[in-house]
Amino acid sequence: MGGSIKEVIQDNRITQKLIATVDLTLLSDAKRNSVDPEVKQEASDAINAVYQAQADADALTERIKSETVADLESKHVERLLERSRLEDELKTLNLKGYEFRNEQGKVNGRLQVAHNRLSEHQSAKQKWIPALLLPATKVAWETKLVELQSKVDEILKDKANLNLEISEYNEELSVLANRIRTATADALYLYNRISRLKGSVEPIMDRATGLAR
Repeated sequence: MGGSIKEVIQDNRITQKLIATVDLTLLSDAKRNSVDPEVKQEASDAINAVYQAQADADALTERIKSETVADLESKHVERLLERSRLEDELKTLNLKGYEFRNEQGKVNGRLQVAHNRLSEHQSAKQKWIPALLLPATKVAWETKLVELQSKVDEILKDKANLNLEISEYNEELSVLANRIRTATADALYLYNRISRLKGSVEPIMDRATGLAR
């Protein structure tokens, strides 16, 4: 019996494959031609043991491979379901984006109106003739100025809060998009590994480098 060890790289790990060979020539000859019944029987048993060992090894290899494929297929389904769920979340989140843009337009419109009213009120002061101005008129103008400025400040605060929400939304959108890309890459990688175990010779794309191997 002889054999050789072959080192291979699989899944970024160095593994060893034992290639074993058994020379049955002498045993087969002894089984057929030996004059000693015990030798003939031992040779027959040894040959049967070799064939049985090969059959057992092949069966175990297939079982291990099948269990590995089943595990990978389960993970593949999980990634596909995760990807589908995340894409549904993205659709819902995109609808929220439309709402934000609509709200942004409303706030900007309110702010423009408030600025215009404030500017108009401030420009009225330039037309005053102090000698003809009642004290009550000036007091009323000052009161209105405070009111209009407060309105502008209020809308500016609303706009700042909305911009903060939009910033958080955009961050959430970015994270979700990255999760979808990761789930997609995982699903493709697992599918290729399953195909390889089932006999495909197509290269597997490395997720870290983007290179085929």
